[in-house]
Amino acid sequence: MVAMRAASAWLGTQPILGETVFGRRIPEGTGPLLGTEHEVDVIAFLWASLAFFEDDAPDPDTVTRYRPFWSDLCTVTEVRDRILRLLGEGVTGRN
Repeated sequence: MVAMRAASAWLGTQPILGETVFGRRIPEGTGPLLGTEHEVDVIAFLWASLAFFEDDAPDPDTVTRYRPFWSDLCTVTEVRDRILRLLGEGVTGRN
């Protein structure tokens, strides 16, 4: 019974959200950016999109894609054997 009264007294002294303390608002800069609107002519966009599907349309201007240098991959067995060989050589042996 004494513990309950002590807990009740302690609870009564704690700050009350919305009366003595207030919750933090959402910080600015998070969420969608307000005031950024893009105006798009929908009809012009649709015509430009349809040009991709026309057979007689000229090829659109495209930028060549980056293609990294291709190297042959090793099999799991080859990699395992290489790791075991390197571990056997110690720290001084590096390829």
